[in-house]
Amino acid sequence: MIDENALARSRAAAVVLLAVVTAAGCRPDESSAQPSASSAPTTPAAAASSPAPSSPPTPTGATAAPAVGVPDRTAVERVLTRTVEAADPSTHFVRDRTPVTTSDRHGGTLTAVVGRRYPTADGKGQLVFFWHGTRFLGWDAVTEADAVRDLTGGPGYFRITYPHYAERDPECCPSLPPAAVTYTWQDGGHLVPSGTRPQHGAAIRVKLLP
Repeated sequence: MIDENALARSRAAAVVLLAVVTAAGCRPDESSAQPSASSAPTTPAAAASSPAPSSPPTPTGATAAPAVGVPDRTAVERVLTRTVEAADPSTHFVRDRTPVTTSDRHGGTLTAVVGRRYPTADGKGQLVFFWHGTRFLGWDAVTEADAVRDLTGGPGYFRITYPHYAERDPECCPSLPPAAVTYTWQDGGHLVPSGTRPQHGAAIRVKLLP
């Protein structure tokens, strides 16, 4: 004989159990099935790959990676050809001697090239061109020097020696001791001179054509 009261109690317990299971989240709703806008990856690559391990921060002012390699002959000639006198763009520069390449002390290279104005009747009008790796940095100054007597390099620097003229010296005969300027590589990405390069006569400015 079926106990009516026991059957009713069993049915009530089943209803309570179903309510508990549903509240526990075993049947997902629409909001839990879809990622929120804030958690969605912004690019396909972000969705496909796991997060990369964090790398140590780059020190302030330091280059992120060393600049390797040296400019080849074609790259050097291209920059020298594009460098002209601001007042006379028909001029340009040609290589005067063998390039000097040294270490930047951080796994990269520095290169210096002496360029001479072309055309020239007396060999005057010179600049020193600088590269970090294969990236052209600029010149030793924005005006021509009469000449560059010597160019040497060491880890992280170049030492350039210029003739030094007294105010009334003729072009042929500088009477003062040669002046040396050291250009030292800074991690911020430029060479810093130790002093001012001597200037003789009118300052002839140069510029880089596009």
